[in-house]
Amino acid sequence: MPGQRILEIGTGSGYQCAVLIKMKAQVYTIERQNELYKKTTQLFKKLFYRPRKFVFGDGTRVYQIKVLLMV
Repeated sequence: MPGQRILEIGTGSGYQCAVLIKMKAQVYTIERQNELYKKTTQLFKKLFYRPRKFVFGDGTRVYQIKVLLMV
């Protein structure tokens, strides 16, 4: 699994994303709840976890997923 690209729709608290990062996956994640996005952003910074890309947006909208996956 190291190096595998994973798209996560709905970051939530960031737990799953953190586990995947620890497993050396490249995680692209999107969260649509603004307060949850802000809290999780701070948590990732505090724990030094860095998803490949973490954005605020609606994962049900195809154009936002395309933007998320642009590297």
